[in-house]
Amino acid sequence: MDEKLRISKAIYLLYLIQRNRIGINVKWAVLKPLMSFLFGENIFNELKDNLVISTFNEDATLEVININDLSYDIDQQAKEDLFQSVISYFAKFDEVSGIMHVVYLYRKLATMIVETIILNMNINCKSCNPELKLAMPIIVSDDFYYSKAFADYSKNEIKKLKFDINSFTEYLNQKWFIKLIIMVKDGEYGNYSYSKTSENIDPEFYNGVIFLIKNDGLASIVMHLDEFLSNKKINNAITKYNYKNLRKEKIRRFYDWLSIANDIAVGMEFLVGSFLFLPNHNELDGVYLFIIGSSQLLIRPMINIVRRAHLFLLSKINR
Repeated sequence: MDEKLRISKAIYLLYLIQRNRIGINVKWAVLKPLMSFLFGENIFNELKDNLVISTFNEDATLEVININDLSYDIDQQAKEDLFQSVISYFAKFDEVSGIMHVVYLYRKLATMIVETIILNMNINCKSCNPELKLAMPIIVSDDFYYSKAFADYSKNEIKKLKFDINSFTEYLNQKWFIKLIIMVKDGEYGNYSYSKTSENIDPEFYNGVIFLIKNDGLASIVMHLDEFLSNKKINNAITKYNYKNLRKEKIRRFYDWLSIANDIAVGMEFLVGSFLFLPNHNELDGVYLFIIGSSQLLIRPMINIVRRAHLFLLSKINR
């Protein structure tokens, strides 16, 4: 490969990663294996010597520092060759090859699901997959998505996908799966805010979605989306989940108001009791009110305990 073209390809790829909001926090520890695979071990020093990067320390975040003064606009054939190599590298990771299938079938939906997971997961999460975070800014880019290399790879891969609605029924009692269905359904109808689900991303959701991506379950759902979303069992599961959440919200409000009423009663008892200690008032009644108020202070933690127990039992019913 021509040395100038090789460096231009490397700069182009770095730019492709960095200009996407998912790629702005990519660490060199994750990026170096890909760059070495594509361009060889010497590429890092060459990029540093050309002032494209200031460091490639594994703990450092990718930061292209001088991209405007260097040529990174490679021709279409060079991009096709680069993307073919990128696909060869990422295809060995099940979660990345799985999400590539989803991206090909429904780019907006795949981007939403993965971005929601990545942007809401704790950065110290040990189960988070770094290759997926590295791959996403590349595979959702227009250049990659509309490339012949990606089309040829994906058309061949999706022919292998199998869909059986019954294979997903075992997950209908799993909260993470219902959250995913709601996210997919909302996205299908143009709602890309996802506030209901993105606020509640947790490791269980992350691991469940990654599992579906790895075994191409998510890709097969997307490929047969209309059939999936119109299935009676799927819709019943969503209705049941929403009803349970509505009940939980009502229970929370009830105990919140109960706690507020108790606090007001305690405050009034202490206030009236204080007045009774003034001259010419009944101090004994004041003592009684203080005793009652003090005992009612114990009611607040009991309300919280009962509320948690109530919500826990509700979450276990028909799970």
